[in-house]
Amino acid sequence: MQKEKAVTLVENRNVTVDISNALEKKVERIGEGVVHFQVKDQGYTEAFKQIPEVKSLITSFQLMLEHMQSMFLQLKETTAALDNTGYMLKQASTNSLDHNRQLVEMTDLLQIGASQTATSSEQNINFFQNMNQYIDSMISQMKQLSINTREMDERAKMGQLSVQQMLKTLIK
Repeated sequence: MQKEKAVTLVENRNVTVDISNALEKKVERIGEGVVHFQVKDQGYTEAFKQIPEVKSLITSFQLMLEHMQSMFLQLKETTAALDNTGYMLKQASTNSLDHNRQLVEMTDLLQIGASQTATSSEQNINFFQNMNQYIDSMISQMKQLSINTREMDERAKMGQLSVQQMLKTLIK
């Protein structure tokens, strides 16, 4: 074999790539007993014996490719599942935000209602206190009126006694 071709078969059945010559392209394909590669714009195909190590390497490489394909498929499925989960989380988050806004609005309404109730209660308490004061004032005035009525009654009785005495005096 020529050293220029960059592949050498050694007696101990190892295949080595001599990189002392610069390869313009990597080895393109390793098939059953054939290596295709290109050196300095010239393509080469080199046949070699079925070496168990090379066959094992090819099998391992194919299994690795299948495993990588399986991993990429799983990655794609996982990405799709994550996308779906992200969408569902976004929907749940949006719903949660809507519920929170509604709760805030309800809390604001309750606060306004409580404030109005407190104001109304305060007004009612003030009205009741004013009414209570007015009733107390009326009771006080009624007591004073009662006192004045008694005094008037006593004065009337005294005036009646005076008139009776004056009449008695005049009649006698």
